[in-house]
Amino acid sequence: CSINIDTNLEPLHKDLLFLKHGFNLVIGESKSGKTFTTIMSLVDFGFQEDIIHIDFDRNSDKALEDLNVETYHINNAKELFEKLAKNKAFEPLKEKIIVIDSLQDLGLEDGIDTNSAALDTMNRVAIFGNTGATLIVIHHVTLEKVGSAKIPKIKGNTSTISSKCDTSILLRKENKKRTMTVMFSRAENILASGKSISFNGTKKVSVLQNVIKE
Repeated sequence: CSINIDTNLEPLHKDLLFLKHGFNLVIGESKSGKTFTTIMSLVDFGFQEDIIHIDFDRNSDKALEDLNVETYHINNAKELFEKLAKNKAFEPLKEKIIVIDSLQDLGLEDGIDTNSAALDTMNRVAIFGNTGATLIVIHHVTLEKVGSAKIPKIKGNTSTISSKCDTSILLRKENKKRTMTVMFSRAENILASGKSISFNGTKKVSVLQNVIKE
């Protein structure tokens, strides 16, 4: 169920952490502002007209609405997937950025915890990938205790989900500051693990030094 793309992976923008025409997974704790920060960062860099926000998570709020991007609130996910599977006219979406909120809503009745259920879910993501658009999928984390620390882990069947992503990006929130950090990248030469970008409130603060982990 790998996503087919027509071009080699490249950055969507030199100061953003998303891969153009790739499958970008943004993970973080609940209520950390994953959707808002993702869309805000895209709007900040001039992509407002290219965004299609597909909301399965009923994540509508005033701050998100004020970003004024094209948004669809989906009540019947299964029906949408059936229509997409039949529709081959995807050409107009090739230069779009599809933001999907959230991955667990694509799991339908089977969820995302088992290997087979996660594969089914990623097959549904692949239907969006077949449009040729840049995909940004919002997802949650669980906190796994390692010693005295709590390490964020992709919720669900981690290995299956991560193996189908081109990049996974962790969002952390501390007061008003939100930091997005690349946890994994299929294109380390152009988007290295450890690269971060920080935002304060609704404005970008700074792009931090790229750190390549050995």
